[in-house]
Amino acid sequence: ATIEFDVSCSATFDGQPFALRGLVYSDVEASGGAEYVAARLTNGGTLRIIDQITQCGSAAGVVTTTVGGFPEIQLNGAGGSCENNPNPLLRGGPSLVGFIDGATRARLSLRGGGGSAIAIGVIAQFDYSEAIPSTYGVAVHQFEQPFAGGVATAGVNFNNPANLAALQTSVRLGTQLQPDGGVIQPVGGPDVDALPKTTGPAGGGYADVPLANPLVPGTSTYSIANIVCDGGASSVAGWIDFNGNGTFDSATERSAVASCPVGLSSVTLNWTLPADYRPQRTSHMRLRLALPGDAASLANPVGISNSGEVEAYRLQLPGISDLAITKTNTPALNGDVDLPSDTVDSGGQTTYTITATNRGPTAADGSLLTDPATAGLSCVSVTCAASAGATCPVQTGA
Repeated sequence: ATIEFDVSCSATFDGQPFALRGLVYSDVEASGGAEYVAARLTNGGTLRIIDQITQCGSAAGVVTTTVGGFPEIQLNGAGGSCENNPNPLLRGGPSLVGFIDGATRARLSLRGGGGSAIAIGVIAQFDYSEAIPSTYGVAVHQFEQPFAGGVATAGVNFNNPANLAALQTSVRLGTQLQPDGGVIQPVGGPDVDALPKTTGPAGGGYADVPLANPLVPGTSTYSIANIVCDGGASSVAGWIDFNGNGTFDSATERSAVASCPVGLSSVTLNWTLPADYRPQRTSHMRLRLALPGDAASLANPVGISNSGEVEAYRLQLPGISDLAITKTNTPALNGDVDLPSDTVDSGGQTTYTITATNRGPTAADGSLLTDPATAGLSCVSVTCAASAGATCPVQTGA
């Protein structure tokens, strides 16, 4: 007997729709003789063969035809069923697994010579944000991994794995892409690799990035460079909990969006330090990458994206330094100090004293102070004196 029915599939994740790439179908039992399962491509798509089984060596076959103006592909056990093999370990197959690539609606049919069944499914692989505190919410990305090859064609031996469709490289952060079986994934796992990792006060999973210093809330730019991505013209955004309130505030804690070009590359993300910035021994950062069609998912640190990947890191945020600078000169010809009318004879000298004071609360290591001489003046000599734990740099000029 032969039966036919229409199938149409859609999906949601936590109530939010997400795109399906296509439909999977296969004979649940061994096919043999005139038995087959078939897909009529009434809504377009490409039928690819993505898997096979034949424990006894009997060949599976593909028959292509046209029904009602639509292509139909039958998957059968042309070489006979394995189910009666004397060896119980060799009774599986022959059977092929078909994938209707690019369509989620089709007409399926099956012909059986007894008890028959057809399996129908979808392919969906997800990447979940890592197990940072639950107050940060969950971000989920469906991998964009297209198939190539394996187009169902009569006469091709699909029991040879070399002829099956193969998954292609997906856009990603770092170089590793690993689907997750659930929400709770370890911080700093092997697929969290867009940045190098190190250990910190709370253990592993810290982004190994330089501690920017000094920082001025509301004006400083906080940057993280060399974020590895394989983009396919995708975009990357990041969130850092700068104020330590246990959430990612999209209005003040999201970076500017950076474009990741085609091929393995790296990007720099830049944040404007919010006014409520707070130094932290352990903060948290989330990175999201998505294709242009899913750019809206980069507006928020949570929710589902139909492409790309998400990664989470622990992060140490340095303290804030408040530097004050004063500059005074010795009395000039008129005996005054720092007046607009100060004068110096041509060829004469005057001494300026520049004082840099760090009003805290943290060190300002690496700070750079420059005071180039204006036109018509030349610097004759420079001396440096340090106090209260400060040190003078190695003198390189006059």
